[in-house]
Amino acid sequence: MCWRACSGSPTGSGSGASCSPLDDAGAIFLAEYGRDLRRWFLFPDPPADLPRRLAGKYSLHELCREFGIASPRTVAPDSLRTAREFASARRVSA
Repeated sequence: MCWRACSGSPTGSGSGASCSPLDDAGAIFLAEYGRDLRRWFLFPDPPADLPRRLAGKYSLHELCREFGIASPRTVAPDSLRTAREFASARRVSA
């Protein structure tokens, strides 16, 4: 998990240092557990589940569909047979 703090020092008043997540784990941590850090750092306040949904390939696809954003056809096969059927229908070597 990575993030960096910059732009001043924590003051305890909710203003001062900004905190920028540098990877999915950092963004997920701040979204889900950042409430206690807000008194020292400034950072975005997305819905708590959004970074986790963006980090997962299939959940990202579902999010794109939800908002009408084009994305490649995506499946989450529940068996090897289903995966092979999907791949053979698209001429992908399995």
